[in-house]
Amino acid sequence: MKCKDVQMELVPYLDGELSTMGQKVIEAHVAECADCTQEAEEMRGLTELTQNFEGITPKASWWANLQAKLESEKTVDIATEIRYLRNTLCDLSEHLETREINSATMNEIMTLDEVADYLRVDVDTVWNMLDELPHFQIGYELRFKKSSIDEWIHARENRIEFVDEQWFSGSDWFGQLDVMRRRVNENRNR
Repeated sequence: MKCKDVQMELVPYLDGELSTMGQKVIEAHVAECADCTQEAEEMRGLTELTQNFEGITPKASWWANLQAKLESEKTVDIATEIRYLRNTLCDLSEHLETREINSATMNEIMTLDEVADYLRVDVDTVWNMLDELPHFQIGYELRFKKSSIDEWIHARENRIEFVDEQWFSGSDWFGQLDVMRRRVNENRNR
């Protein structure tokens, strides 16, 4: 057994609360380990000291005096406390709403790096797409509105930019063209 484990079991050992096997294991370790022997002796001394200690019995009037003192210190009634708490909660609620609005505004404007992270591309790709991406400048720095980027993404999602081989194969060319028209109309209606 490790010293750390033995030291955690010393109080139950000294109080005789361990099983017979547990008592023997701790006794064997303490007999061989000088540190644990010293710790056990110190614990034994503390145990004897606390067992021989006589508590102080308060006077009969002590509880009555304490209760009277507590009653005299009650200067605020419960209704006043409730009003105070209600006002504090209202103030806190207003503060949190203002903070949420400010946070939303702060997150609305993004830097070049933030847009690259948002689109999950590197910064060079964003630079190359500046002709397409909605942006504005503040001094020499570019900024992007998140809502404008979202609209740009939505517009790109609705474009059909792929050519599927099935459109050009098979005999049902007009049927495939009708499917394509329906998809375009569905995307416009979103």
